[in-house]
Order: sequence, then structure tokens, then C-alpha cells
Amino acid sequence: MGSDPERSARPRLLVVDDEETIRHVLVNVLEENDCETRAAGSAEEALSMLSGFVPSVALIDIVLPGKNGLDLLADIKRLSPDTEVIMMTSHASAESALRAIKEGAYTYLRKPFEDLDEIWITVQRALEKRALTEKNRILLREQEERNLSLSSNVAFPAGSPAAADSRSYRELLEFFMDMVTKELRVDSACLMLVDEPTGTLKVAAFRGLATGDPGSVSVELGDGISGSVAMSGEPFLAAGARRNKGPRRAASVHPSESFFPSPIALCVAIRTDQRTLGVFSLGGRKTGRPFDDGDVVHLSALGSQLALAIEGARRADQLQRAYESLKSAQDQLVFSERIKAIGQMAGGVAHDFNNALAAILARAQIIREDLTRDAPDPAKTRADLDTIIKTALKGAQIIRRIQDYTRIRKDAPQAPVDINLAIKDAIEISRPKWKQESEARGKRIEVQAALSQVPMVTGIVHELTQVVENLIFNAVEAMPDGGRISVATRRDGETVVVEVSDNGIGMDEATRKRLFEPFFTTKEYGQGLGTSIVYGIIQRHRGTIVARSQPGHGTTFTITLPPYVPRPRSDRDIREASSAPDRLVRVLFVDDEAGVREAYGDALRLRGHQVVTAAHGEEAVSLFEKGGFDLVLTDLSMGAMSGFEVAKRVKAIKARVPVVLLTGWAIGQEDHRVRDAGIAAVLIKPCPLEDLCSAVQEALRLPVRA
Repeated sequence: MGSDPERSARPRLLVVDDEETIRHVLVNVLEENDCETRAAGSAEEALSMLSGFVPSVALIDIVLPGKNGLDLLADIKRLSPDTEVIMMTSHASAESALRAIKEGAYTYLRKPFEDLDEIWITVQRALEKRALTEKNRILLREQEERNLSLSSNVAFPAGSPAAADSRSYRELLEFFMDMVTKELRVDSACLMLVDEPTGTLKVAAFRGLATGDPGSVSVELGDGISGSVAMSGEPFLAAGARRNKGPRRAASVHPSESFFPSPIALCVAIRTDQRTLGVFSLGGRKTGRPFDDGDVVHLSALGSQLALAIEGARRADQLQRAYESLKSAQDQLVFSERIKAIGQMAGGVAHDFNNALAAILARAQIIREDLTRDAPDPAKTRADLDTIIKTALKGAQIIRRIQDYTRIRKDAPQAPVDINLAIKDAIEISRPKWKQESEARGKRIEVQAALSQVPMVTGIVHELTQVVENLIFNAVEAMPDGGRISVATRRDGETVVVEVSDNGIGMDEATRKRLFEPFFTTKEYGQGLGTSIVYGIIQRHRGTIVARSQPGHGTTFTITLPPYVPRPRSDRDIREASSAPDRLVRVLFVDDEAGVREAYGDALRLRGHQVVTAAHGEEAVSLFEKGGFDLVLTDLSMGAMSGFEVAKRVKAIKARVPVVLLTGWAIGQEDHRVRDAGIAAVLIKPCPLEDLCSAVQEALRLPVRA
């Protein structure tokens, strides 16, 4: 497996993620904390590195191209069992993360990272766990070596608890008691250990004692035979036994030893080189034969070996308690930081939603009051309704922004977009920021648009509007004394170019290089997500974005986007599209939200369709079994039966009926489930009614997917 990471002074870290931006962020965080770091974009690349680079900790994304993160976890644990693995997940399913922990992962991090400090805290915890494991292994090895040094004189039998780490501390003492009483053939024996809080001897294990509650027995150091041996460390051998040296001692019974059924015949200290842990006392042999010097040596050697085993067990227990205490404290710290980050994000989402709802409510009430007048203004009513629609779609943008944070959106833009119109919308939407707020501060900001005739681009109109809106917001914040923002479009060969410029304070090269990193910000209260989202949207649109800037000379963002290329259509498709009007069909619509059922049902009825609604999956399947439906439109999340299950049941009954899935969840990670269920199209709520009706017609025209 190559070189040992422990020989390197710096911790070795391996980062495995197929997103270059995430790898870049993680490597920066780890190298700032003096880690030796390697990064790989796939499991296969990571495995090829292990022959010469054994990591202390590996951070692995669960979803990888080719071999997935869970398989890589198994490979690393097989090749380098001591490597601690932190899994990273960017989708909402906790099931895979929990499975990873069961299979040996230390913990998991959820992407995107709410706080970069959390990454290093988690890595530190993993490194500390690995260090504690290694320390414990060293201590056990030292204990085994010291035990072996005594094995030439006396040793526990092979397979005994002294050599079995998995046996409990209690089993170790009981084993020792059984071994000694059987070998020396005595009926009464007592193992007492020093209780550190009280400084007295307490019974830890016994055989044949007179008292019914040995746990209540307490002997002061220096009292009686047991206390004297514990204090002096010298063994006691009762009078009448054969000693080669020294006088014999009379066996007088001290009040503290009344628990012993017969006079103590032999007592030895259980001690290490540094201190006495306790004593071991024996009554007379069953045969009546007295103990001699050989028994003293034998029992003392056993006592020394037992002392080493006890010390090792206590040390391991202390390490375990210290580790658990540390892990608990750090878990609490990380949990509190996660709650704080979630609270901050929830506060921001609530603020944006409340603004959207306030606009919708105000415009709806204005329309209602206008309709009560003798002569309502149709043009104004239409304008207010358009504002409500745009605001509702902006609310949908807020949700999609959260989905961008979590990197769960994988949908590829396919629709034609008038980029000039998207820019005009962005300028109008951001007007309160660059005009009203600035003028309220006594500053003036001017926004100029120089929009050339350019082709349509392939994209999602609301996302491209958000890109320009975010860049205008950034420009406003870069001009505290006011200034000028210019937005321009032009054609460059086959691509469409958008430039957003300002004459603000600009930025240095170090800031420019990190501009698109998630969570990087130079603002005191910023989250570092605006430009990261812009970068993600442009990448998903198969475009590029670069920033040019110098301190004091403003900033220019240059975006390139591919032009829209219509999907090739066969002659049959063209004939059918041109000759056949929209089909009017019988639709089964299932959604557990009554408001959604009523609104979308009415919309389809206005277009001439017959609509039957169901409140849950079971009701929908029951209605479908009776026949007569041309298309099924189903929500995804509906309690007992999901939209995927509804689709499968519908296809099992009548495979030729198309199914359209309508959902408020992002399901970019579940394309395989969409295919397996035979679903013709997926719509994300809320969607414009035009998109809903178009999806119905498109699903009716598509080849049937069984």
C-alpha cells in the first residue's frame, strides 16, 4: 500500500468529487490548515493514487461518474482500514449517507457547505479519531510486550481473558480468581483494589467470603493484613508456612478482616513498577498443606501480570471516555453551527417570499377594487395581472435558488430564449435596488442597455434573467458612491455575448480568482452564493463566464451562450404539427393539494379537455381501472403512493396512456426512476399554464413509453 501517512508531519487528505469547483474549495480549505492534499474527479482516479499516497482522511462524494462513492468507500477500507472516510452528499436522501456510515464511513457532510469552518472541524474530528485509535493500538502493543517479558516465569494460558481485548474488565478479574483458586486449591479468596476517591481497599472479586454484601467491605490502608500489604508492597505468609528467609508472622485477625471466613494464609500486592493497585488474599488450602516461598513468588508474578492488564484496561477505558466526550462536544458544536446556517438561510428565504407575497397580495387587491368601479381599466388590470404572474414566477426562482445551493438541479435548458428581453426584465426587476435604494442614500446609479440584434439562445428565461439581476446587484454594491452600469449584447461568430460592466471599486487579482467559489465573499454579511449561482447557471446553459477587474477601475463580466438550435423534426412531425389542431382529451389529474387540483383542472378545462381529479394515488388508480382516460397527470409526493407508483400502476393497466409528472421537488438525481416508471415528461411546480398545456400536447404526440 505504499508509504505510511504517519511518517509525514502533515495530515494526508484525499478529496474525490466530480465537480471541479467543489474540489478546488476543499483543497483550499485543507491546504490552509497545513494538510497534504490530493484531489481526484472519479473513484477510478482516486484508487490509482492509493499505491503511493495513503490518506489519513478521505472526503468522497456519494454520486460519482462510473464507480460510485459507496463502492470507493469499500475499496479504501479494504486497502487502508485506518483511513477515516467522510462522505459528501448533495441530494436530499439521507438513506445513502446512513448506509455509508454503516459500512465504515466516519460521518457525512451535506453539500453545499453552509460554513467552510464545518469542513475543517469535521476533518479534525476524523483525524483525532484516527490518532486515538492509533494511540490505543500502541498502548495495547506495549501491554502485550510487557506481558511477554513475564511469560518466561508465569503466563496466563493461551486464549485467556488477559490476552483477549474483547473480554470485559469484570471477566478478566473473574478469570484470574478462578485460575488461582483452582490451581492453589483454596476455598476462600479475595481480590481487593484501591478505590481512588476514598483511598481504601474495596472488594473487586471473591470466592467463599462470610459476608453477604462484599461491596460494603472497606479496609483502610495500613489496617490488618490486607491494608499492611497494600501500604508496604511486601507479601504476607502466615506462621507455620515454610520460608527460607525472614521471620514467620502470626496470623491475628484484625476487625477489618472479619469478612474473611478463615485466617488469611497468603496475601500479595497487585502492583506495577510505579504503584500498588490492590491485594490478593487467600485462605488455607483444602489439603491443609501450608503455602511456601514458591507460592509467594508464583502468586506475586501473577499479581504483577494482572496489574498490567488492569492498567491497560483502565487506560483504554479512559481514552474511550475522553474520545466520546470530545466527540459529543464537537457534535454539539457542529450541530449548533448547522442550525445557525439553516436559520440564516430560512430567514433569507422567508424575506424573499414575503416580498413576493406582498406584491401578489397588493396587486390582487388593487384588481378587486378596480373591478368594483363603474368603469374598470382593462389595460391596468392586465398590467397588474402580468405583475402577479411575474412575481409568482420569481417566487419559483427563490426555490430554484435553494436547489442551486444544494446542487441537486441537473436539468438541461432546451427552450429558445430572447436574451435581450431577459435583460430588460432583469433591469426592471432590479430597479428598486439600483434606483430607489440608491436615491434614498443620496446616490445616483444609472443603468444603460446597449442591446444588439442577436439570435435566440438555448436556455431557461427565468434563470438567465436571474444571472443579469445578480450581476446588477453586485455592481450596485461595488459602487457605494454611485456610478454607471452598462449591459450590452453582441454576436461573436456562432455565440451570443452578454457583458455587464460597472465603474465601481473593482477587485484585486486574488479576489477575482476566487470570485465563483461557493461561500467566498468579501461582504461582511454576505453568504458568498450570488456569483457561485451565476457560474452554475451559465455552466448548465453550456456557456462561459469570465470577470475582468482592477482595483479602482470597475469590473466587467463577459458571458458567452450558444445560440438556439431547433430540434430536428421529421417530415411526419411537421405534417402532424401543421395539420392537426391540439387534441382535446380526457385527463385524470391526481394531486393531494386541493388548490392545485382546482386551479390546474380549471386551466385544462378552459382549453377544452375533460378533467377528472383524484386526491391521492389509490383513488387515481381506482378511477383509471374503470377506463376512458387518454392521459394521466400526477403529483410526485402524495403520502402512501408516490407519483412514480401511480405511473407504474397506470402503465401496468394500459401501457399506451402517457403519464406526465408534476412536482414541486427537484428530481435531477432520479432520472432513472422517471425512465423506469415510463413517464413522458416532468414539470416543476409552479409552472405557467402555457407550459402545462404544451406538455400535455407533447406527451400525446410522443412515442408511447411502456
